[in-house]
Amino acid sequence: MRENFPPVTPDPSAAPVNPAERTTPPAVIANLVENVHLVGNVRVSHNLRGREGLSFMYEFDRTRLDLAREFRANPFGQHSPDLQYLLNLLRRPGPEPFHVLLVDRMGERWTLGLMEPGSRKPPRRTNVVFTDLKEAEWHVFKLRWAALAGEEPEVG
Repeated sequence: MRENFPPVTPDPSAAPVNPAERTTPPAVIANLVENVHLVGNVRVSHNLRGREGLSFMYEFDRTRLDLAREFRANPFGQHSPDLQYLLNLLRRPGPEPFHVLLVDRMGERWTLGLMEPGSRKPPRRTNVVFTDLKEAEWHVFKLRWAALAGEEPEVG
């Protein structure tokens, strides 16, 4: 669920600030560098030490089979916050090729593909074909889960 925040409007009476003159108190920086909190059972760590600035580190919990069951029951639409964090993790490309679904016929047929991260080449097609998108999404979910956990989720 997305929270709606009021739009930020600049104060017209405030003088413009030179970015070079901005300072952040050391206590705030220390708090941001190692700010760790839990969202359900998913640990989220905000880290300012990367070259890209603020980055997120997720820790995968393979015992959260409830999240796999939730995804299997409803792969489309609104998800719980814990499942959404897990999906963000599973969908983030790493250094290894990752699984994608390729549309063969819109709404009728999909093929499993492997995509190289950062490559401009099209995904490599496999021989795995689906005629049910829900089953195709579940198959990709299990493959991505297995890539992190070392085994597919044992969900009946």
